[in-house]
Amino acid sequence: MKRPLIRHAALWIAVAAFPTQAQPRTASDPASLAAELRALQSSLSGQPDSHMAAVLPPAWEVETPERRYSISTSPLRAILTSGRKSHNEEAGLWLDQLAGQLEGFAAVPSRSTASERAKIDRILARSEFGGAGRPSAWERFRERIRAWIANLLDKIFSFVASHPGSSHALFWIILAGAVGFLALLLIRLWSQDAQFLKLPAPNPAMHEMRTWEEWVVAARKAAEQGDSRQAIHCVYWAGIVRLQGAGALPVDRTRTPREYLGLLAPSESLGAGGNLGEPLSDLTRKLERFWYARRAASHEDFRESLRHLAALGCKVE
Repeated sequence: MKRPLIRHAALWIAVAAFPTQAQPRTASDPASLAAELRALQSSLSGQPDSHMAAVLPPAWEVETPERRYSISTSPLRAILTSGRKSHNEEAGLWLDQLAGQLEGFAAVPSRSTASERAKIDRILARSEFGGAGRPSAWERFRERIRAWIANLLDKIFSFVASHPGSSHALFWIILAGAVGFLALLLIRLWSQDAQFLKLPAPNPAMHEMRTWEEWVVAARKAAEQGDSRQAIHCVYWAGIVRLQGAGALPVDRTRTPREYLGLLAPSESLGAGGNLGEPLSDLTRKLERFWYARRAASHEDFRESLRHLAALGCKVE
């Protein structure tokens, strides 16, 4: 991408410095014009200067795959007819520099413009370049709101600067407002329902009335109604009632789910069954996540809870 830009810059320098005249001849490619300039440079010493100036065209036309350029010969004619003793040397230097630029341009292979454009389009399609077009109505509205707020603040600060006594009153008003806002926020936090900070114990009377089989039936009914959170809640207590009935956990209505998990020995098992600690831990995490933290639960989360319940020795199929 950089090389075509360098080539364009070199030709534009020559075009900008030497304005073109009318009636240009047929365009040449950079390599052909460079060879012609080299031939003119070599003929400077053996040809009268006035004759060379007379046969020069008004401008040389150069055509590249990207665009067409026109290079005026007026500077060269001015050197040749200047009458200075060093005019041949100056003309040769001018021709040498222009020929070198053309040769450098021709030496760089042309690159595919279509591929470059596709690459640029891919770059500009990235998210960091999004929104570079005209602003939407919403963006203009937000900009007006920001300008209005900035103007209001500027007026307030200008007033404070012109009235030093009022600045002290404004400071205490802002400080009192900030303290009042913090106090209100703390009061609201203290008065909120803090059920996410602790896991309350379940309703003891409800659990005494149900066996683990009844808890499974309630879980399936809740799942059929689309309430996966309630279904996972019922599956958890089916597991607790099953472990209490097997003597693995005490029948203590004051225990929380985390306390039940701590009371179960890590290596404890029921008969020939496997370790009970891992499935109960999984059921406890699901209860905390979906029931107490109130996160959305899917039917697959319910199915996974049933698999953990089966590992505790409950027949769920």
